[in-house]
Amino acid sequence: MGCGNKGGQQMNKLSRYGIPVKIFYINMLKLGLKFRVVDGQLKIGGNRELLTDAVKAEITKRAEFLIEMLTPPPSPEMASHFGRLLTLDELLVALNTAQMLNENIDSSPVDGGWLLTTGKFEKGNRTP
Repeated sequence: MGCGNKGGQQMNKLSRYGIPVKIFYINMLKLGLKFRVVDGQLKIGGNRELLTDAVKAEITKRAEFLIEMLTPPPSPEMASHFGRLLTLDELLVALNTAQMLNENIDSSPVDGGWLLTTGKFEKGNRTP
């Protein structure tokens, strides 16, 4: 593929371990935690009372993958579709909106719904 070596290796890791990380991410969202990336660092908000030492350790183990999954952030027009589990109807609306805006997004079935992430494929490397 045309991805840079480091980027390609990181994408391979995320592809290989992506579903467990996405399930973890959705479970944390369901508990009331919110994640975002600022200057390459994972920031956690929401219900911070849940950040026990055990939860912090699990987040730390997955931080590299969470940062990769959350970067780049969605556009303002698409933001309402991110950071939560979507129903199939909501997914179809999001995919149509992304197509109209010519935005690259990825969708994954996770935990009984759909999770959107911003597309990571360089021009010419997008797979169906």
